[in-house]
Order: sequence, then C-alpha cells, then structure tokens
Amino acid sequence: MLHGLPEHDTVIEENGHIDRGAVVHCCTIRRNALVGVSAVIMDNALVGEAAIVAACAFVNAGLEIHAAQDATAGAVRADRADSPGARAIETMRIMSSLPV
Repeated sequence: MLHGLPEHDTVIEENGHIDRGAVVHCCTIRRNALVGVSAVIMDNALVGEAAIVAACAFVNAGLEIHAAQDATAGAVRADRADSPGARAIETMRIMSSLPV
C-alpha cells in the first residue's frame, strides 16, 4: 500500500520494488531498492539505492537505510547462522541476485 499526504510525497524511483503487503508511507525508495513482503516504511524514511528491507521489517520515521545496506526486522535478529533473520537475509540476497 502506498500512502502520502498533501505536504509529504511518497517517491519510488526507477526499478524500486515494493513487494506484496508492504506499507510505504510518505518516504523515498531509491533506484533498485527492494522492500520485502509486509515491511513497513514510515514517514520521511529513506531506503537507499540497491538497499534491501527484509520481509516484516519496520523502518522508523526519519530513518535512513544506506545504499546497498540490508535492513532486517527489528524483532528478528541475525545473531546465529541458523536464526530466522539470517535465513531471511540469505533468501533476500539470493532473490536479489537472480536475473529478472
């Protein structure tokens, strides 16, 4: 779902990908960035070029995800190689490297 307000634009640049169930609210998604399934991006946040926001992640208002950075869900941490967060990151990396 894309949402904006009269005083704030919602911008998705070329090849920015918003996956199903994601909420993008008054923010900027740069070129080639990926917002995963059911992720939420809040007001004035910036998802940098080629960055990946993992499924179910919540990006706080005003937060900047730098170019080519991976952002995981706050409640799902990749502390162990077999954790759900680590598997989600690996899945997103594999998906982003596949030819379209």
